[in-house]
Amino acid sequence: MVIVEKSFPRGGIATTESKPDELKENIVFGAVQTKAKKQKRKPTEDEFEVGVDEENDQIQAVSAELLSYDTIQDGMNIMGVVKAIDQLYLNISLPGRITARVSALEISDAYTKSTREFLEQVDNGNTFKPLTDLYTVGQIVYGRVQEIKQNEHGRMQILMSLRPSEVHAELVHTNVKKGFVFNGAIEEVQEHGYIIETGIKGLRTFVPLEKSQADHVVGELIFLRVEKLTADKTASTCICKEVKPENMKIKNQTEPNIDYILPSTIVQFSVTNQLKDGLQGTIMNEAFTAYINEHQLIEPLALPEDYEINSTINARILYIMPLTKLVYLTLNLRTSTEEQSFEPQYKRGDIIEAARVHHLGTGGVILVLDNKFKGVLSYRSIKSNYKGNYDQDEVLVKYAKKTKHKVRVLDYDPMDSLYICTDNANTVNEKVFALDDLKPGEFITAVVKERDLRVGGYTMQVGRVKGIIEKLYLAPVPKTLEINSKVRCRVLAVNTERKTVYLTNRPEYMAKHCKVLTTLANARHNATYMGTIVKCNEEYLLVKFFNNLKGMLYKQRLSTVLGSEMYTFYEGQTMAFRILAKKGEQITLTLADDTFGLGEICPVTIVHTLESGLEIKITYHPEDDHEFDDEDPENNAIEVKGLVPLRLISDYPDLLYAKLRTYPPGTQTQAVCIVKNIFSMRDVPYFLTHLTNNWKNIKQGDILKAHVKNVHEDIVELLIPIRNYGKLVKVHLKMLLVNAYKNSNLQLSPEQVVYVKVLGKEPATKTITVSARLTDVWNGDLNSTARFLEDYLNEVSEVRRGNQRLGFKIGHHKVGEKVVASFRGVNPATKDWQYEIEKTKVIAVVKSSIVGKAKPPKVGAQQECLVLWVDYSNEVIYISNKQADVSHVNNEKYISSNLVEKSGINAKVLLKTDQLFICSLKKGPNPLIYCPIRLHFNDFENSASAGLAEGGFCKLAFIHDKLPIAVPDDTWRLWHDIKKKRKAKTELDSSPRAKKVKIETIKLEIPVENEVNKVEKQEKNKAKKQKQQTRSDESDVPAAKTSKKSKKEVLFYEDKIPNPIVIVEDPHVDSSDTEDKNSFTKQTQSKTHIQSKKPTPKMLPGIGDFWNTDLSQLNNTRKSTESSDEDNDDENNDADQAGQKKKKLTSAEKFKLQREEETRLREIEAKYADPNHLPESVDQFDRLVLSEPSNSKNWINYMVYHLQSAEIDKARAVARRAIKAISYREDNEQLNIWVALLNLELRYGNKEAFDETLKEAITLNDPLKVYLRVVEILCDAKKTEELIGMISLITKKFKAQPEVWRAAATAYFSIDMHERAQQLLHKALACLPEREHVNIIVAFGNLNHKYGNNEMAQTLLDQVVTSYPKRVDVWAQYIDMLVKSEMVDSARSVLERAIIQKIPMKKMRTIFKKYLEFEERFGSEADVEKVKKLAKEYVKRNAHQ
Repeated sequence: MVIVEKSFPRGGIATTESKPDELKENIVFGAVQTKAKKQKRKPTEDEFEVGVDEENDQIQAVSAELLSYDTIQDGMNIMGVVKAIDQLYLNISLPGRITARVSALEISDAYTKSTREFLEQVDNGNTFKPLTDLYTVGQIVYGRVQEIKQNEHGRMQILMSLRPSEVHAELVHTNVKKGFVFNGAIEEVQEHGYIIETGIKGLRTFVPLEKSQADHVVGELIFLRVEKLTADKTASTCICKEVKPENMKIKNQTEPNIDYILPSTIVQFSVTNQLKDGLQGTIMNEAFTAYINEHQLIEPLALPEDYEINSTINARILYIMPLTKLVYLTLNLRTSTEEQSFEPQYKRGDIIEAARVHHLGTGGVILVLDNKFKGVLSYRSIKSNYKGNYDQDEVLVKYAKKTKHKVRVLDYDPMDSLYICTDNANTVNEKVFALDDLKPGEFITAVVKERDLRVGGYTMQVGRVKGIIEKLYLAPVPKTLEINSKVRCRVLAVNTERKTVYLTNRPEYMAKHCKVLTTLANARHNATYMGTIVKCNEEYLLVKFFNNLKGMLYKQRLSTVLGSEMYTFYEGQTMAFRILAKKGEQITLTLADDTFGLGEICPVTIVHTLESGLEIKITYHPEDDHEFDDEDPENNAIEVKGLVPLRLISDYPDLLYAKLRTYPPGTQTQAVCIVKNIFSMRDVPYFLTHLTNNWKNIKQGDILKAHVKNVHEDIVELLIPIRNYGKLVKVHLKMLLVNAYKNSNLQLSPEQVVYVKVLGKEPATKTITVSARLTDVWNGDLNSTARFLEDYLNEVSEVRRGNQRLGFKIGHHKVGEKVVASFRGVNPATKDWQYEIEKTKVIAVVKSSIVGKAKPPKVGAQQECLVLWVDYSNEVIYISNKQADVSHVNNEKYISSNLVEKSGINAKVLLKTDQLFICSLKKGPNPLIYCPIRLHFNDFENSASAGLAEGGFCKLAFIHDKLPIAVPDDTWRLWHDIKKKRKAKTELDSSPRAKKVKIETIKLEIPVENEVNKVEKQEKNKAKKQKQQTRSDESDVPAAKTSKKSKKEVLFYEDKIPNPIVIVEDPHVDSSDTEDKNSFTKQTQSKTHIQSKKPTPKMLPGIGDFWNTDLSQLNNTRKSTESSDEDNDDENNDADQAGQKKKKLTSAEKFKLQREEETRLREIEAKYADPNHLPESVDQFDRLVLSEPSNSKNWINYMVYHLQSAEIDKARAVARRAIKAISYREDNEQLNIWVALLNLELRYGNKEAFDETLKEAITLNDPLKVYLRVVEILCDAKKTEELIGMISLITKKFKAQPEVWRAAATAYFSIDMHERAQQLLHKALACLPEREHVNIIVAFGNLNHKYGNNEMAQTLLDQVVTSYPKRVDVWAQYIDMLVKSEMVDSARSVLERAIIQKIPMKKMRTIFKKYLEFEERFGSEADVEKVKKLAKEYVKRNAHQ
């Protein structure tokens, strides 16, 4: 009934008041019922006029209308039925197909308090249940309307509260009588019953346990009936009984109070009239008029005509209108459990082909579904099928009685017991209507609706379902998706709570052969599935699959290479993963087997250009285990995504960004696989010309290409491309330098190219020893340096062509070109002149070293300039504005034939870049000359052009037969002479004459650093030579000492076999002295021989010490030429005299001594190469910890070495040194050192030192781990008093950690304090959560058994298997314990108990297997057959479960 407010007209007409007597007669519980003629109203949009009488002269309403948004009001108490439940809200179905929402904080005050305590983990002994456990769908509730509002989508939303303090806010204890039925919440659980939260002012309520159901929790709402009441003016106390919904009937009362007859109460309804849409009647001895709508009858398809006048029926109160006090009821009492938990026959989205019209009823056309279910087509839904004007009579003719229609189910209303349907053609024919129509992994087409900045993706529309593409699952395309465009996607997950489907359009998932994981049951061991990394940190990767399945990939399971700091993994990366293990819902992953192996060169297509590199795809056709599409072979192709990191695009850092820009998306090129999904472009030429090595074919002396991964202080970690070798090779920094003591500030960058030489290979530990020193990996041939620079120039030309192809203006310029440039100004910071090339408007720079002190021209002045170099990465061109340079340089690519292999050519240095110097010859015209800064990738000292500077002059020697590539003349002479000596040595080694070999060997022992000085002396100090012929030069003696020191350093880091030495026996000198002075003797003998043979020689220096050449001497050409060749005369004479005194050895004696020396050195090498060999000196320990700084075992052995000598302070210092040296990421290694230091302080220090160290260790490590290790060392040291104090501390501080209690019990048992250990069990059970109780009891049982207390162990385990019979693991431990204690009969009885338990068949199989093994070991054949028989009977008995 619609409430019509009274009209108050404007003006001066006075309203006549009714007499009090008349009012009294017509007032019924506050509702004025007058005989008024009801005006005819127009039909609303939601309904048609169907059988509405034109006039209604009756006092009461003639329509049992439904509750609607127009009639529902704030403060109304309404009965509803639970429709849906989630963790935070209840959805309540109200009469009239209205849905209300109840928050978890609106259940009761007690439940709100209990929820807060649960979230704060307050242990008060109360059990907490979430809403999903507290309520069931279909359960009857009643609550109070709090708010009616429109939500963000324009739909009406009703918020309700079930809190008794809200629902019963207007009730007072004085009006409560015996038999009163209401809803209350459990406020407190006591020993004998429950204290109830009623919300009624002044009413205290108690429910005894015997009058209530069991297992109620605090905050739960239950229906109650007052049985005993003690009334008072200020407060009343009542004893109540819990009643079920079917027993909520109250007796008829002569003077009832309608405010105390609450919704859901059952009353007797007397039918007085049959209305068009329901029934009219009375309740409470005809005290109140009540109405029942046709949708609230007993049967869904029943009609009002089916109920006789004056018949009496039990009905449940739905609600009472606030003003009129009209009561609305339902005959559907829902008294049975089946009625309350009714599950709809049809789901949302189901299509019903032949729905038959039953009649035109309340709210729409009533349908019969499957001859027993009720449906409704709302008038609003019917109206939506027509646009513009329409004739409602013609529309209703279509829905005549018994006509059939094709409809789709939109929803089910449990309150009105009907299905809400629609016959709209678009809705019925929609393929994707509900979430149930979509399955994870399914391919669909979605429409882009809008950009969603919250998720970094897009909101999509899939049929009638809302979809979302998150940022991580969005295809990496440079353009944004257009609104309303259609996108091919794949269903990632379906979220029923948010009513949203999550999609992805990443090409990895869209591939036809992509294998995805959609259910946990399908996760097979060792199977490979595509997944996306959603979280990446130093310890693990969190990988997400379809249907919200997640797996963990722990980096410690990977090889050292993949666990290193490489750009291998990043959030959003989609790749294949292999399932390593599955335990319950936990999935442990590892990387899938490589699609491409190391060194495999693939044609690739650039997908996306990133700041960190290039994202590529490789398309290939599978060969095995795939279904092929014969009609369209292209569908068989599989796409694999990979990444080319920026540093792997080029060997040269200055070309990285330049080359990156030349690879737009869609570019096709080649890349080689380095590791997993990481590819390299720069290494393609290397792998084209070199076979990919594996561990087996690596041998000593191999030279391999590697690159830097990490640099830790003095240790460099290198990645060497070797198949089946997943370790980083560690090299000391000094193993990269020829002159380590002069170049301590070496700077290396990640992924920098380094070549290494294999020095040794250890199969047992699968490790290799390498050297990256220039003299170990380079043969000294300057032709290779020329090729090295030629490769760089070719790559620059390739970059230039790429810029031209892409239309970049800078690509139109090349080195040696003459251009016209306009002056723009002077850079105040660098003093360089800035120009702009007129033709292309590209920025050009003239270095300050070229302009010198010249005055800058006017801005805009044009000059003819020479292009010296083009920097494609920074898009800058370096030019020269000197006319001398312009006239002396031509644009030729090759040098003239008369310059080939020429040396001593005068030139001027114009420019220095990262890789080369650019020079111009004094005589011209000639092309610009390129001088490499480095001889090789491993020339970390930049010795190729040492001494050159911009603006300086030099002499050059050409090393290429065509290109203008040259090196400084000094460098050329040094390495040219070395090449000659190598050739001479090769010829002498092949000669059969022993004497000649001996002489040449002596000659070849001259150190190369002396030869460098002599070359410089010959060129610069020819005049000084004659003046200093008689002067003795003693500078070679310290040089010899330096050489000796250098050799020792090489042996320390390299352990290389030294060069062959010549031993000369002296009868007056001790053998040890001879050995100590070996280096000096070799040098003096060599000088003597050379001087006697040639007075003024052009010496042919040997290569005996070639690998120790001090290349930095070239920097000091002007400073170290104070002596001459003639200065060696006195030394040679002294050497001759010494040689006459010494007796030379025979060939046999000399050979024998050489073999002995070689044997001795091999033994030393073998000892150092043995990984199990413990060092025997401080130097050896220093060498060991330097090679493996993060190995705590080596550091602890070092401490033990000092402790054996009672050097406590040194051991303590080693521990402190180890803590600083070990990487902070290696927390376990750090902890081992701290434990060793604590052990040292405990045994050899004092208590103050131990406490201070413990405090420091706790600060820098995981406190729990430290305390547990301290308990162990106190236990080992038998420090009983300290141990008891420590156990007391940790059991208070970490009482919620099960491992603490286990460690404490183990400690007490180990020091024979069994009683204290038994007491710990009770404390542990009081502190630990219930889920840990079984495990801790089992742990204590095992400890009792281990330390001989078998009775207690048996008692504990027997208690567990009795209380938790499904714990098969405990049964197995119990049986094993009895068998170990030789209690065979007891073990057999336990097995007999186990097999009669109700345990799932999968777990029972384990018990029977154990029983069978037990009888085969301890029983007879009859016992074995008995077990087999019992197993067969069990299988037959449980086969159909």
